[in-house]
Amino acid sequence: MKNMIMNIKEYRPQFLDGRDEPWVRSIIDEYGRFEGKPLREWHQRLKEPLPYYCPPAKLRYLVKAIDATFGTRERLANKNIQELRRLLFQQSESTPWPNSVSKISSDILTRRKELLHSLAHNPLLHLLNGEEPIDSILFADLPSEKLVGKLKNDLLFHDLMLSANTYLLRSIIQRSESVDIFLRGKIRPIVRQALLRGLICVAKPLHRDSEFDMRISLSGPLALFRHARLYGRLLVEILPFLPNCDRFHLNAIVSHGEKQSSWIIKSGDPIKPAEQTTFDSHIERRFARDFMKVTNDFDLIREPEAIEAKESLIFPDFAIKHRTDSGTTWLLEIVGYWTDAYLQKKIENLRTANIKNLIICVSKRLGTTDQWPDHAQVIAFDRWIDPSVVLKAMSTSST
Repeated sequence: MKNMIMNIKEYRPQFLDGRDEPWVRSIIDEYGRFEGKPLREWHQRLKEPLPYYCPPAKLRYLVKAIDATFGTRERLANKNIQELRRLLFQQSESTPWPNSVSKISSDILTRRKELLHSLAHNPLLHLLNGEEPIDSILFADLPSEKLVGKLKNDLLFHDLMLSANTYLLRSIIQRSESVDIFLRGKIRPIVRQALLRGLICVAKPLHRDSEFDMRISLSGPLALFRHARLYGRLLVEILPFLPNCDRFHLNAIVSHGEKQSSWIIKSGDPIKPAEQTTFDSHIERRFARDFMKVTNDFDLIREPEAIEAKESLIFPDFAIKHRTDSGTTWLLEIVGYWTDAYLQKKIENLRTANIKNLIICVSKRLGTTDQWPDHAQVIAFDRWIDPSVVLKAMSTSST
């Protein structure tokens, strides 16, 4: 598929695959030599010359996957280390320094030995590790001092390389300004995942003669002034769901100063697929529970059909139907992250399409502005949605 933006160079990620398995196995063997040693020693070894060639970028993502897969363990009890450090610094402050600068320089090592010796018989040392020198455990609670984890007997190199590819994709997506995903088949679960995570998402159906059924446009983390890091992590989380659809083509626009590049990810790429399970957000669960307690006159229907609003599709979270009156069916959509322009555009599309039965609930905490439109179909909520406010909005809009 050709890039829809002119003068932007296209790139393809250099994924780890079966061709990389020989050097990946060598790195795993090297990792096993550092089991139980501080993490900094393992990372330092990787900066030194290796007896085999490893592509630097691929190695960086593989190491992230290895550390995450095998984990680390604490070297010593953190609270005891912090208390030992506090006692040492407290004693250092209470001991006066010489007035002469030259005297200070000559006495530094002596003073250091005296301070460490003063804690040699402290009971905390026996709780920590009486065999190790005090100065070697003073900062043992730092992340770099955690101990390298143990290799798993059931290790699958294929799974490890897929995890490394996930970190590679994360580095691309988290620097993106926009992401377009073209999909065919099993589309609703993908849109559902984007909406559950509150991503700024616009879905548009494509022409019948197109090779794809729908285009989903997502704002990238760099398009937000707030929550960019968290938003980026949430955006990455939908990638494992893409292999579950029949076909996909993802185009991420990444900025490099004044220049932009386009990164293409498509069907067949080695991406670790997510398990096909159903998801529900705690906001939706609470609203459904509270709404059924507040009123007996309406029924809630989960995930009704998508509706067209101008040139886009809207995927409501709920349909609200009166039990005895077969008149208007209300639709409710919960919006997570949003910008003022995104919300204004959505309202404009609703107005143009003459859709008056959709209520939009927007999060105060996940917006990029402190103001939201004063509109009858928009309800701002903090941590949960008040069903009585929704019922009031339904009543106001219907009169």
